[in-house]
Amino acid sequence: MNRSARVMRWGLLVVWLAGCGTLPAPEGLDPYWIRPGVKRPASEAVSLLHYYDYLHGLPAADQEVEKALQRQAWIEDRSDFRRIQYAVALSGPTASAAERRQAFELLEPLARNAEDPDSELHLLAEVLFRAEDSERGRMAAIERLERERGATKGLERRLDATKGIERRLEAMKNLERRLDELERKLAAMQELERKLAAMQELERKLEAMKEIERSLLQRDRGETPGTKP
Repeated sequence: MNRSARVMRWGLLVVWLAGCGTLPAPEGLDPYWIRPGVKRPASEAVSLLHYYDYLHGLPAADQEVEKALQRQAWIEDRSDFRRIQYAVALSGPTASAAERRQAFELLEPLARNAEDPDSELHLLAEVLFRAEDSERGRMAAIERLERERGATKGLERRLDATKGIERRLEAMKNLERRLDELERKLAAMQELERKLAAMQELERKLEAMKEIERSLLQRDRGETPGTKP
């Protein structure tokens, strides 16, 4: 059962228990919210329940117009009826958090007033007040849940970022290992080049020693050094 249905159900029950129809019809009011063909309520509380039903059937744009109308009516007439009607307009389906808070504050004095506990309007105000209080609790719970979800998503994003950093670090470590391996191979090649150069140097020296040896042999034989045999 949605909030509108709950309020209507409990409101009607409260008004019935309080003696619905025992008060005269409000004077000077144009109950435009009463559906055509429906008898004009003889009770302010019942009229307000009709208004609640009327408001919740309006398009969003018309609800905003209704808020402005009831605000002006409340400024001009500070009666309990107008107080509740303005609170109902403020707490409709298009209400913002600030408007719900204002409706709650409007209803609270009547709901907590112990001077006339049997008044239909006070009983209706209490029902609406409790419904609004319950709705505020539900919205607060939803907001907490959304914050927790946001915090969880934030933690997930940080965890993903941490995992990304770990992956990058591991990639860097792999790169460092490859660089170390390449450096070892380069060092090995350089060592090989040094050994090859040393061997070539030895070969040149050996060739030079052979050349000296040939020259000495030729001289011993009386040959001109440097001539081939």
